[in-house]
Amino acid sequence: MRLGDFDVEVHVLGPFQENAYRITHVPSGRAAVVDPGMAPDEVIARLARGVDCILLTHGHLDHIAGLPAAKAASGAPLVAGRGEADFLRDPELNGSARWPELFGAPLVFDPPDREVADGEELELGGGRLRVWHVPGHTPHHVVYALLDGRGNPVGVIAGDTLFAGSIGRTDLPGGDLATLLRSIREKLLSLPDDVVVCPGHGPWTTIGRERRDNPFVGSRARFGV
Repeated sequence: MRLGDFDVEVHVLGPFQENAYRITHVPSGRAAVVDPGMAPDEVIARLARGVDCILLTHGHLDHIAGLPAAKAASGAPLVAGRGEADFLRDPELNGSARWPELFGAPLVFDPPDREVADGEELELGGGRLRVWHVPGHTPHHVVYALLDGRGNPVGVIAGDTLFAGSIGRTDLPGGDLATLLRSIREKLLSLPDDVVVCPGHGPWTTIGRERRDNPFVGSRARFGV
């Protein structure tokens, strides 16, 4: 999918059908991988080879299981929201302790090479990504907005915040429904209708579609608080 100057490839990985993304700034050819999840090492290596950075939206097992292979293939720094390191090093928080049959050992990783806060911008070639803190699914969940040449968002790599017709679950450690709903309404639904949402699971959608139809946060919401 082409969003402004960015090409966004989605790769659906593992038993949780998690969306990992490879984002390429087309004019420069520079790339990033987002949320390298559960897949054989060779799959993650193809996804991550040659990238400038590895971006995490949050630290749940289905979004982080491929980190060792991604680091080995790229040598790129790991970027995550400030505070999300707790999930990388704690199997109870990242969920790997709950599904021991999926792993030979619980997932425990080093802290990110860089922690980012709300409003920070990252450069990828000549392109820019803006970080927003969107807590609720996890306390330090971030999303990455792809900006056009004027600094306006054209797409959002949304992790497990806003989905097509749904929202991220909040029944895992650190989750909070009221916080997630408020975060989505204040940060994501303030964007223009045509901004594309690239979620952590399921198909892409748009801000306009979710503002209108999403049963949790849309104008006719039935399940929100």
